[in-house]
Amino acid sequence: MHELQNTFFPLPSQALPFFIHISGITYKDKPSFVSRNCSKFYTFEYIIDGSGIVEENGQISAVSKGDMYILHKGSQQKYYSDENDPWEKIWFNVDGTIIQPLLKSYNLSQTIVIKDIDIYPLFKEFFDITSQKSTKSYSKIFDETAAVFLKIIQKASNYIQKASIVNPEAAKLKKYIDAHYNEKITIEDLSKIIFRSPAQVNRIFKSEYGITPYNYMLDRKIETAKYLLETTGRSISTIAFQLNFTDEHYFSTYFKKRVGTSPKDYRKNNPNL
Repeated sequence: MHELQNTFFPLPSQALPFFIHISGITYKDKPSFVSRNCSKFYTFEYIIDGSGIVEENGQISAVSKGDMYILHKGSQQKYYSDENDPWEKIWFNVDGTIIQPLLKSYNLSQTIVIKDIDIYPLFKEFFDITSQKSTKSYSKIFDETAAVFLKIIQKASNYIQKASIVNPEAAKLKKYIDAHYNEKITIEDLSKIIFRSPAQVNRIFKSEYGITPYNYMLDRKIETAKYLLETTGRSISTIAFQLNFTDEHYFSTYFKKRVGTSPKDYRKNNPNL
């Protein structure tokens, strides 16, 4: 894995509003893998090309070209590129007293993945500023990148809000499912989110997306399962457990119903490992 990196050490001992640990560009010469039990910083990454998997606190998301993701300080993280289609990405790890309040103010404190967002120029601007360590002081670079960081946060938040314009209640339900689809979600849980009856929840969601929340959640599980079967050596029972299916048998039955083949045969016919 070939990378360009701009590191900023030693880190400041005082609580600054905003500072950088490291920024970088990862090239797709071979797959990459990162795992952290309790991250000490916030990670922001944009995928220029390729694809992979992002896991944070047990939430699993498949990501690809054009996606941005945010990994939060204090969380358990694991993210890795596709074996056959390694990602190329631009990224930075930051910390500071201003970040958590900003994410909360812009409704991004629970957001992990933002799909298909045109935000590469801002990430590139951020990286280019961090590449000027030989001509600028750390404090100057921190000040300039903080301004770019705010633009990234604003654009990401605005993008999510525009995607929700069609029906705010349906979008709120979809956002929740996208963030928690590998957990156990009931119609009662969704009802509490928008203060509607289960029947109204189904009607609102299906009217907007043409599918019930339950079936949408299952489809997300199946897409992630396909990816894990293709790119990891995890057992079928482990994948079923991670995606919160009742048991391996139910997972295999539903998988075959949706995909047309069993998980075992799907893996055999898609030998990407």
